[in-house]
Amino acid sequence: TTQIGNSGTTGSLGSGPVTLNSSLTINRSNALDLTQPISGFGSILHNGSGTTTLGASNSFSGNTTVYLGTLVASSLNSHNNGTPALATSSLGAPISPLAAVIGLGSGSGSGTLRYTGSGETTDRPINLRGTNGATLDHAGSGLLKFTSNFQATGASSKTLTLTGSTTASGEIA
Repeated sequence: TTQIGNSGTTGSLGSGPVTLNSSLTINRSNALDLTQPISGFGSILHNGSGTTTLGASNSFSGNTTVYLGTLVASSLNSHNNGTPALATSSLGAPISPLAAVIGLGSGSGSGTLRYTGSGETTDRPINLRGTNGATLDHAGSGLLKFTSNFQATGASSKTLTLTGSTTASGEIA
């Protein structure tokens, strides 16, 4: 596991391409832009209270989990049963339904996924993981449509907050 930060305002990956062979944990309390391409078989875990923006040229094949804070993505991609719709996206190129899961929240925190793209349809499932709620923030400009069933792991009730811009629309099919 590689970790950026320790609940503070420092820590980075440098400026070159990143290859994940396990997980990348982001634990910063402020804004962080990760614009370099991220590839490999690993996953991304956002566990800091800050906001991290991922670039759109990522091809990592693991899942994405936002335990705490906000993760900003301009593209989500689809898994298409092992054939990702796109070679790259902000959340990589998942190679299976399991790797495509986007987890939001944890037992002690609320996670937010902020979408800033121009619209897309995705078959990536959302897993509501925590008891403190989760947020989908559609800050993009076109239709954002989720076609897979949502999941809710762990005991207790779950809360999903939907927010967004006044020009975009969203759909949970």
